[in-house]
Amino acid sequence: MPLSLKGIIQSRIDLLDHRRKLVLQCGAVLGQRFTVELTELFDVMRGGLLARLYSLKGLDFLEETRSLGEIEFLFRHHLVRETAYQSLLERQRKIFHQLIGEQMEEVFAARIEDLYPVLAYHSEKSNDEARGGATSGSGRLGLKSRAFLTIP
Repeated sequence: MPLSLKGIIQSRIDLLDHRRKLVLQCGAVLGQRFTVELTELFDVMRGGLLARLYSLKGLDFLEETRSLGEIEFLFRHHLVRETAYQSLLERQRKIFHQLIGEQMEEVFAARIEDLYPVLAYHSEKSNDEARGGATSGSGRLGLKSRAFLTIP
């Protein structure tokens, strides 16, 4: 029986070790194109992040580009991003969107106005009604990040 293209992509994602899969999924939450700086906002993946991104590039999940001196990665195809994103449970996606919104508010506070469209997107995806209902605080972010790793 022939597999669909998404099925083949999902099979390749399923073969990744936990950390590389997590990096790919976090990138998918960020969007089709993302900077290393944004990916580092996910506390749970800082160690070895760049090596994992380059590994995913070598496996043809991602491409590398540079924009304004920053290293950016983009998904080789929108189906790769969509499949990685859909491989997260809905509650996991909401947690990731909430985490990235909270971290962006803290890390990029000096230029927050420039990021309103991105924050609105993550707020909407997390169903965060206060920021567009969740509370901020780096202590809680760490707990949520660690909790995510244990979600089946």
